[in-house]
Amino acid sequence: MPIETLSMLFATVLGVSLGTERLVTIVTVAGANALAIPVPLLGLLATGGSAFWTSAISYVSHVKDIAAEQRTAHRLDNRAKAKKEGVKYDG
Repeated sequence: MPIETLSMLFATVLGVSLGTERLVTIVTVAGANALAIPVPLLGLLATGGSAFWTSAISYVSHVKDIAAEQRTAHRLDNRAKAKKEGVKYDG
């Protein structure tokens, strides 16, 4: 069972055991208004957020790896062209 599923299940059980009248209150920056979020929904947001950011970091890492491979291929191509033309290439 993935950790996200387990944590969502735990948050749901906790929310149901606390009852529907129990709410997690989040105060806005201004402090004048408060937003009430049910505990199971808060658990869903927490687990989904973690998975989202993990996926985003993985995606950016792969993009970085592809860019590094492209730079290497470009350097090798330039080196081959320079060698063909008889020019010294230090890049």
